[in-house]
Amino acid sequence: MLSVQLLSKGIVRAVVLPLMTLLPIFFTGSVLANGGIFFGDMDQAFHEQKVSYFGTVRDRKGKAVPEAKVLVTIAKEKVETYTIMADKRGKYRTSSYPGVDTRRVQIFAEKAGYKFDEVVQLRGPKKVGDATEADIIMTQLP
Repeated sequence: MLSVQLLSKGIVRAVVLPLMTLLPIFFTGSVLANGGIFFGDMDQAFHEQKVSYFGTVRDRKGKAVPEAKVLVTIAKEKVETYTIMADKRGKYRTSSYPGVDTRRVQIFAEKAGYKFDEVVQLRGPKKVGDATEADIIMTQLP
């Protein structure tokens, strides 16, 4: 029994301890292979994604607000605003914007005789790169 314990201690010293010193190398390789995304590097994840939006500009009763001007403001290194016109049915679709953190996107609409109320996200993207469905709600002024 004593010889088995000594043998097992020898194996620990000869095999296990040297393998443990290699773990940081394997772990670092794993982090690099995954691009750091699974280990909390959210900036890289946001940089790699593209965002786009589509939806309907409508009033509180659900009626379409045709030909409203939709403004998409994106805060990156500098603030950029893009303008899209909704069609006659109030439908709009933005371009795809690469390298955008979705937390830094603001959608707004304007049209004479209406005031902007809110943006309602109806359906988020199913995977990175999919468009987000967001309706814009406006109130018709008296």
